Amino acid sequence: MSALARLAGTSASMQKLRRTLSILAPKPSWLWIIGETGTGKGLVARIIHELSRRPGRFVELNSERLKSGIVESVLFGHARGSFTGADRDWKGRYEQADRGTLFFSEGGRTRRRAQGLLLELLDRRGFSPAGDERVIRPDVRVLFASSVTPLQLLQSGKLEEHFFYRLGAVEVVSSLKFAP
Repeated sequence: MSALARLAGTSASMQKLRRTLSILAPKPSWLWIIGETGTGKGLVARIIHELSRRPGRFVELNSERLKSGIVESVLFGHARGSFTGADRDWKGRYEQADRGTLFFSEGGRTRRRAQGLLLELLDRRGFSPAGDERVIRPDVRVLFASSVTPLQLLQSGKLEEHFFYRLGAVEVVSSLKFAP
């Protein structure tokens, strides 16, 4: 079954969503997938990854679970000995998604510390794992999902203004019915 065939329905809005995904999937831009709870944002993210033909992995990260004390390590990894308990080198989610897609489910709940780290990543075009001086520059496509638009998040104070303007994400609205 092709990726788009998993989207059930023949309505005009579903046909528009299929066309939009076909156009946007091959592009390298970061995307913001918007839809109510249960409307298939995660499915849309996977379809975008599959249609993009990126050879790397699809890595999902629940933004709500990124606690401030571990966010840097979770996103960018760490070197052995960089902190107590770091008994080996570990690739963070961003590097795990090299040549693939990093999907932030609950993207609207991405804490400010994580937004700042992602903003720094955009500025530097790379990152250094905790305790490591080398700069790593993986090729990663980033997708966010939330029930509200980035502009609504900015206006409510939940999205850093600099991050909002640097993100350059395209919004994709999801309201899906699932094929059996």
